[in-house]
Amino acid sequence: MERVCKLKIFENYVQSLTSSTYSDWMSRFETQSEVYLTCQKEYNEIVYSKLRLIIMSFLFKPEILIEKCWDYVECALDSDRNELRQHTCNLEDIILTQVTNNSPLLLFSASGYDVTRQIDMIASTRNIEINSVAMGSNESVLQADSIINNCIKYGKWVVIKNVHLAISWIKQLEKKINFVQKNDNFRLILTTSMESILPINVLLFSRILVFEQTIGICGNVMSNLSLAINRKTQMLPVETWRLYFIVTWAHSLFMERNRYCPIGWSQKYTFYQSDLTYAFDVVDSWMSSLCHGRDNIDPNKI
Repeated sequence: MERVCKLKIFENYVQSLTSSTYSDWMSRFETQSEVYLTCQKEYNEIVYSKLRLIIMSFLFKPEILIEKCWDYVECALDSDRNELRQHTCNLEDIILTQVTNNSPLLLFSASGYDVTRQIDMIASTRNIEINSVAMGSNESVLQADSIINNCIKYGKWVVIKNVHLAISWIKQLEKKINFVQKNDNFRLILTTSMESILPINVLLFSRILVFEQTIGICGNVMSNLSLAINRKTQMLPVETWRLYFIVTWAHSLFMERNRYCPIGWSQKYTFYQSDLTYAFDVVDSWMSSLCHGRDNIDPNKI
């Protein structure tokens, strides 16, 4: 409780607490019943109350923290959580319509999350030529400059990977692309790790997206199935989707169990999103060899 007293957001409320009101509040808080912490002269009392409940959950009852965070988001955005969950990040729409040729798309990704694979799939479905280079050497810097200069003229996509390995080069990137005539279809995509520290000017003139591994089996399954939706399955039988789901479930189970090492497994294993994509490719190859152009096949042959 001493930590709570030091927070300004609780200042007026803590001063009015007595031993009886404190006991009553804690009993209701522990049973997860609705509790409003009153505070004078607040702009939006309900929203502030939800925010204070998040802090109290973090300090006293971490197991309900996520639930209280959802309550706050619902209240602040005046929207149901089920509706909010449907608004997923559409990378294709962002690249094509929300990002211009003047603003790079900066993608932060957690370890094990291969976002470049999604970009390759989008470019493939749209028949867009894409050029990529991985930073980390003097040759890669020269190659990146050459590729950018060429793609600016002809409206191609450029993916520069691991830009945190070329800090001196990326500091000058804004000047290089802002003062030249660019094709409207030109897109510059930069990738880096979550732990990287980049110059402020790069963060300011870029459109930033963060990609992390979804927590929970259900969330993983829903996220991974979205990758399967974008695949070209017109020539494959409908049973392909059953195998997609089985592969997605197994991959999600492995990813979630890996988080609980050494309880799940005795050691951590490295699973990447690319592993799931390659598994989809294997399924496509199997089903293509079995169906011979048919829309359905005997499940016993799978």
